[in-house]
Amino acid sequence: MGISSLPGEGQEPTLARRFPLIVADDGILFPGDRLVVALSGGVDSSVLLHLLRFSQGLPPFELLAAHFDHRMRQDSRNDLLWVKGLCQAWSVPLLTGEASGRPESEEDARDQRYTFLFATKEREKASWILTGHQADDQAETVLFRVFRGTGLRGLAGIPRQRSPGVYRPLLEVSRPELLAYAGRMGVRFLEDSSNRSLAAARNRIR
Repeated sequence: MGISSLPGEGQEPTLARRFPLIVADDGILFPGDRLVVALSGGVDSSVLLHLLRFSQGLPPFELLAAHFDHRMRQDSRNDLLWVKGLCQAWSVPLLTGEASGRPESEEDARDQRYTFLFATKEREKASWILTGHQADDQAETVLFRVFRGTGLRGLAGIPRQRSPGVYRPLLEVSRPELLAYAGRMGVRFLEDSSNRSLAAARNRIR
């Protein structure tokens, strides 16, 4: 990944005001909750962590960031070092894990990541795992399932909440909104070069 940032515009982004309302409307997070935030270092997860850490109007949470190294790229260890620096700057504890070997597929990598996240949630006695899935991910997932011949159930897309304890508060937020927030608030993030590869079906959909 390469480090990306956008120029600030000196204006409070709309998302900074919207996010506490989204969380309040969902009504599942409470003061004192311990939350595990899945942090890849990309714009989605970095903005999510920043919103949870610095937004006014949120209940006081105990935040833990969790980074999983899939080992699918030779430079993935650099991502870990960068994420460590980000969490240190924001005073958020970071928990890490890595794949035992190179995953056989994107699905295998995702399964290993969630295994790590669920184990972290249980060990840390956290209330929820929060991921940075956003509105564009939702649309891509539905299209991906349509192309694979999904039934009606698959057309439902990504749920905002699922058992055991996964919450996706950004599903109503578009990627342009996240990029605008990052630019205005000075949130730097990592750009995954593998997202530009057409070998992955999801990238071809994008």
